[in-house]
Amino acid sequence: MTEERLIILKLLEEGKINKEEAARLLEALDDEDRDNTSNHNGSYSSKKDSKKHKNIHIHHDDDFTSSFENFDKRMDDFGKHMEDFGEKFGERMSHIGVHLAEKSMGFAEKILDFVEKNVDIENLSKYNEDSKYKSYEEIYKIDAPEALKTLDILAKNGKIYLSSWDEDNISVKASIRALPEEYEYHKPILQTKKESSSVALFPKELEKLMIQLEVFVPSSLIDTIKANTKNAAIYIEDIECNKICCHTKNASIILKELKVHKEISCSTTNAKISFSDIIANHILAATKNAKVLIDNTSASKIETLTTNSKILVSNLIYDKLELIHLKTSNGKIEIKGDVPQAIGIGLEAVTTNGSIRTPFSMTYTEKTVGSTMKLYGKSTNYDSCNKSVSIKAFTTNDDILISN
Repeated sequence: MTEERLIILKLLEEGKINKEEAARLLEALDDEDRDNTSNHNGSYSSKKDSKKHKNIHIHHDDDFTSSFENFDKRMDDFGKHMEDFGEKFGERMSHIGVHLAEKSMGFAEKILDFVEKNVDIENLSKYNEDSKYKSYEEIYKIDAPEALKTLDILAKNGKIYLSSWDEDNISVKASIRALPEEYEYHKPILQTKKESSSVALFPKELEKLMIQLEVFVPSSLIDTIKANTKNAAIYIEDIECNKICCHTKNASIILKELKVHKEISCSTTNAKISFSDIIANHILAATKNAKVLIDNTSASKIETLTTNSKILVSNLIYDKLELIHLKTSNGKIEIKGDVPQAIGIGLEAVTTNGSIRTPFSMTYTEKTVGSTMKLYGKSTNYDSCNKSVSIKAFTTNDDILISN
């Protein structure tokens, strides 16, 4: 497709990939074109066999200084390209139907996976040591307040990793890239602010800076955790708190093994959001042009929003679930895992150019207008159950599947 090839050429022009990588991406597109033609003509091959995934590696610019000087702007531009691509992609998919939409999304996910790798500071740290920009490390031990109510973490162009440990203090490792003269003049770069019930971690205002933070906190309950960065991922695991709020852009958010008594709220763009082994009350997750993955999660309310990609929910724990609201465009919505027989299901689902399938007997009203299908209904055991769950799912140009 023309627009996908234009994006590859734009990446090449801006130096984000080299010629070999561009060739591999174009070849991957051709593979998908051939797969589509083959399947369209009636032959069958499994996705596992027919999709030849190629590893696209990060292109390390020969002139890292030039690359680093423009890193922020380049990532902003790249994000804008993806936003524009996503908007045009959505418009186009509304006309071509589900079969071509699935093929195109395979390519879109390759591009988005490339974005995640391209902004990883661990890979950036491997650049030529002759660059003007040097690597530095700052280590901090902070006595944790007796009752830590607020932990506020801010990085810049670098990952945030947060977990708990058995010590009673807060451990922080800051990995930094900066010009030597800038670093020597401003050091230490990471600022720590401790008050009676709060700790804040944030860098000094340097225009050209990458700072990645690795933070370990005591395993006791924290009231509110805030984590913010840009152009790099956020990883949070093995934490108990009342509320988590995290935000990045052009990079993933990965949350696992969390116990959150009130709310998880997270947002990014052009990269996936992933939840696994989560206990929470309310989950809010929003991204664009990327998938949302939820596995082995218990919550009373789950709300997710994305565009031009899929939402996959697996192994839901229904004990306290009241509402799950999933919305995307040009991507599949799938809920996999057993629904307990003692729970009644209310369903509202809407798609275009796709189907809606459930594993349970239902009484429902189905309305089809053109290529749009709307289904409203409830499981046949709904009225006799003491507990019920409302499932709302909305997409375009793909299927909505609920399966055991």
